[in-house]
Amino acid sequence: MLDKQTASLLKTLTTICGDGGYKVIEIKELLDKLPTKYNFAEDSIASCMTYLADRSYIDIKYMENSVYCLACLPKARMYFENLDETERQNRNYKKLFLYSVIVSSCAAAVASFLAVLVGILIFL
Repeated sequence: MLDKQTASLLKTLTTICGDGGYKVIEIKELLDKLPTKYNFAEDSIASCMTYLADRSYIDIKYMENSVYCLACLPKARMYFENLDETERQNRNYKKLFLYSVIVSSCAAAVASFLAVLVGILIFL
């Protein structure tokens, strides 16, 4: 599992690189396309890139100063597809939990009402 900063970098790289093939990317160009809420800097991008390369999300052909030649591997695209599937399953579980809470509450209310009604009928 990737942290949010590394995942946003990977998502940006997959949109830039497209369907494979190596692309030459400058860090300044990359900084313009990254979300500002994660406070990327050149050194954080470099550490994230090596982290992604070590875990086979991207393949770095070469890196010089602030220029990278890299390609996104199939594992990078699969990461986001699997993440979407996991989120969809979590939403289904949340809905199922909500429905079970509502049905259980209604059943408890009906059972309480019947218990009070039976108690009144017995003691009258």
